[in-house]
Amino acid sequence: MDVFITQNNRASVIQLPVPPQEFNVSLEQNHGVFNTISQGDLRLIDFTGLKKISFSSFFPFSKDTNAPFIKSKEWFGYSYTSIFERLMERRMPVRLIITETRINLPMTIDRFEYKVGRPDGIDYTMELTEFRFVNVKGVPKI
Repeated sequence: MDVFITQNNRASVIQLPVPPQEFNVSLEQNHGVFNTISQGDLRLIDFTGLKKISFSSFFPFSKDTNAPFIKSKEWFGYSYTSIFERLMERRMPVRLIITETRINLPMTIDRFEYKVGRPDGIDYTMELTEFRFVNVKGVPKI
């Protein structure tokens, strides 16, 4: 499994160096409840909410490691933290692609947390939420 985060139709492509061992996907259904005179509360089934995906892994410090689980040696350690901080500052959606799954979605990075303390890299957790592009239909001419 490989994990890619891209931006601007693959103008920039980041492959996570160490794929997460697992990731969480959550999807909620938006329901509404309203009160009627004759039947009391009624529940309406609405559209699905936005998918949320979270995962944790680490960014290795050195390219000298020969560990077979390292998928990309393009950047290391704090380079990744800077990249993700910049992506969040740009306030633009990214595309999350997780190979060997059906995940290929535009998303926003909601939370990026990293922890320094391990000798060989930086632990991090990332939480993303699906981004739906606005589809505005034109107003009919009269």
